[in-house]
Amino acid sequence: MRRLLQCISLLALGVLLAGCTAPTSPPGSGSPRVAPAEITFAVRPSPPIAGDDSQLVFTVRRDERLIVSSQAAAVVVVDMPSQPSQPQPVELDGDGSGHWWTTYTFPRAGGWAASVRVTQTGEDPVEASFDFDVAPP
Repeated sequence: MRRLLQCISLLALGVLLAGCTAPTSPPGSGSPRVAPAEITFAVRPSPPIAGDDSQLVFTVRRDERLIVSSQAAAVVVVDMPSQPSQPQPVELDGDGSGHWWTTYTFPRAGGWAASVRVTQTGEDPVEASFDFDVAPP
């Protein structure tokens, strides 16, 4: 039942994902890829609340097609830029239909960043970063 609710939540987030996008290109290239890619991001609840679980959800499109979990691997690094640290990448779960997610508990309110990297066999990695605020409890 919990898994079903997660899937329904992710589906609902898909509608929100179109509003938050970042164009991507290979690191250090300085020029767009031949096959452009786009990553969208949503966080639920919005805004996330410090101390509570939040879902970070991403979709990745290349050549206007969703990249699904059977075709690639994805990780995210969640960081609070004002508090320098060395956060570890977290592997994202995929639902097989183009949505990637993880649950994260933000320890404090303030400005945060989520940097995602998707690696697909035979393609350049796709990367994007998203800045957002976390509300106090």
